[in-house]
Formats: sequence, structure tokens, C-alpha cells
Amino acid sequence: MINFGWIEATDQNLKAYFDGFAISFRNGIYYEDMKEFIFKTDYQVEDYISFLNGNGSQLEKESVISLGRQMRPLKSYNNKK
Repeated sequence: MINFGWIEATDQNLKAYFDGFAISFRNGIYYEDMKEFIFKTDYQVEDYISFLNGNGSQLEKESVISLGRQMRPLKSYNNKK
């Protein structure tokens, strides 16, 4: 809920905010390897705060080939799961 032009930094709001960034970094290879198309993360607010403090990163938790620009085509371009 927005009050007076700002959003309160609750755990729920922070998780939703940072989940959006984490999911946006993934490419099609991530979902092909996971064999499911579920757009959620297992990260908690504490994980994101740790990342911001320079302790760990999404690159340490997920395959580098599945993050960022997709450098190879998918095995099946017609996934309709």
C-alpha cells in the first residue's frame, strides 16, 4: 500500500521487489533446465540483503549460462508446458 508517495519496506514488499530483479536476469535456458515455467525464487529477504552487502550473489546460486543474455538456442523452441 502506498502512503504519502512511498512504499513501506516490509519483508513482503522487499522480497517482491528483489524477486522481480532476480527473475528478470534469468533466460529461457533456466526454465528449460528446470523443466517448469514457474516464475518464483527461493530467495528470502535475508539473502537479498546479504547480496547487497557483497556477501554472495545470484551467480553463486544459479548457473551462469542461465542468467543474462542467452548465448545458445533452446533445445525445443516450441515448449508449451
